[in-house]
Amino acid sequence: METIKEKISREILKKQEEFFIGMTKIAVDLEQKIVCSGCELHIDCASMLMEQGSDPKNVWGANIHFDKEKESMIEFVSLINIRPSDKNFSMEIKLPEIRQSLQDIVFGLIE
Repeated sequence: METIKEKISREILKKQEEFFIGMTKIAVDLEQKIVCSGCELHIDCASMLMEQGSDPKNVWGANIHFDKEKESMIEFVSLINIRPSDKNFSMEIKLPEIRQSLQDIVFGLIE
C-alpha cells in the first residue's frame, strides 16, 4: 500500500498493483486531498489514511481501472461508502459533490 500525496503516473501506479489485474482499490481523504492505493480491501487503505491522521468522515473508497479511458476509469464503489448518516445508502457513491471531489483529487494526483 502507498499513500499518494504528489503526482504519480498511471503507469507507475499500475506496476504497483498486487491483488487485482487491471485495477487497484483506493481510499481518498477528501479533506487532505490524498489517496492510498494498492490494498486488498478498501478498509485497509482507509485504515492506513486514518493512521496518518485522516478523519474517517472524509475517507471514501473507489476503484481505478487502468484499461479504461479517463472518463470511466474511476468506479465509485466500496463497502466503506455505505453511510446512511451522510445520506449515502449504497456501496456506490451517489452524492454528486463527493463523487466530484474524489474525482478531482484522483485526477489531480494520477496522470
